[in-house]
Amino acid sequence: MRKVFISLSIVFAIIAALSIAPVFAEGSDYKCIEDSMPRVIVEGVGKVTAKPDEAIIRLGIVNEEKSLKKAFQHQTEDMNKVINEIKSLGIQDEDIKTISYNITPKVKEGPIWWGKRKPESFEVSHMLSVKIKDLSKIGDVIDTVVNAGAISINGLEFKSSKIEELEKDARLKAAKNAKEKAEVIAEGAGFKVGKVLKASEAMGGHFPVYRERYAKTAVMEAASAAPEIEPGSIELEATCTIIYEITQRK
Repeated sequence: MRKVFISLSIVFAIIAALSIAPVFAEGSDYKCIEDSMPRVIVEGVGKVTAKPDEAIIRLGIVNEEKSLKKAFQHQTEDMNKVINEIKSLGIQDEDIKTISYNITPKVKEGPIWWGKRKPESFEVSHMLSVKIKDLSKIGDVIDTVVNAGAISINGLEFKSSKIEELEKDARLKAAKNAKEKAEVIAEGAGFKVGKVLKASEAMGGHFPVYRERYAKTAVMEAASAAPEIEPGSIELEATCTIIYEITQRK
């Protein structure tokens, strides 16, 4: 009985192998056909430049007091003054937003054996992001907020309200550039460009950013003229990699 059982097991294994083999063979043949399909891989580049029409400025106030209540109070008074001055320049509520609000206890440094110590003071910092849609007002905004009490202006970034349109134009240029390259290569080899088999894209660019930190000083308080800021230009670059099928010319 044992010999019969072993023989039947071998027979079943052979039948299973024979039934599976055509499937693998068919898949392998299909893969070979795909790999042998004539194709050309090209990379296209599309560049777009534009003048920015918006600016984002980040500014803040820091208050330090022995009492947390007083630090809160002075912070609120100072920031409300700054916000009111910003609004007086025509900046809308929706273009002013808080990006950070921090409370930091200040403890005197000392040896570790001093144990747990109470804070000697409290620092309250409040940072705002302000969108400026009229670029001619940038200098006035900086001058106004500094005189109103802002002690730091950290980062000035230029943007475009038409960024989606600019990105679309860059992608179209990249795709056109890729197809032109494919047609030149295919023609030189005696082929013509067929359908797209695969495509991928990436977007990059340069947005003018000024990261200098302005601090409130006697010199700035005494300045009679607002600083002049040059926005420069926005540069976008799209790249795409496209695989085209190519066929013999008739």
